[in-house]
Amino acid sequence: MSDRKQMHLGAFMTTYLGHHLAAWRYPATKTEQVTHLALYREIAELTEKGKFDILFLADVLAINPEGIGATPEIRMDATTMMATLTALTSKVGLVSTVSTTYNHPFNVARKFSTIDHLSGGRAAWNVVTSAHQNEAENLASTATWSTATATPRARSSCTSPTRCGTAGTTTRCCSTAQVDAFSMTPRCAR
Repeated sequence: MSDRKQMHLGAFMTTYLGHHLAAWRYPATKTEQVTHLALYREIAELTEKGKFDILFLADVLAINPEGIGATPEIRMDATTMMATLTALTSKVGLVSTVSTTYNHPFNVARKFSTIDHLSGGRAAWNVVTSAHQNEAENLASTATWSTATATPRARSSCTSPTRCGTAGTTTRCCSTAQVDAFSMTPRCAR
């Protein structure tokens, strides 16, 4: 048995043409394809070809007002993008961000359970709390969560069934949705 260490690689993808504000201006950037599936298919195929372990798409529920003049701020929905990429990939893990601040645990569990089943177990969740005022405003909220209140809300450890954070509740919802828990044969239907 080999004691060689193994490196794990993750590709961090954005749907707004790069991490640098001026990346979209580079001549080789496919700016016109930012809303086309072909661009993300190419990125996913290159990620698998390069033997990356995961393809990660961060998400924020608002655009950056300071960046509007410098870059096209187009943010595709991360979970929809990863669900779409399940049909275009076969090996790479698919990771997307979903905020615990503005998403109900059942809905998060449902999204990731679906992606996980469709991908053959390759889905992962980047758990975050929202901290931007513009996110709160997009969702008709008058105030953002402070770190003091958002972190405990998101915390995945459950001390009791009635005091479980968003991540813990989501995990519990996902663990109850096992495919083999239901009979799929017509003769067993009631």
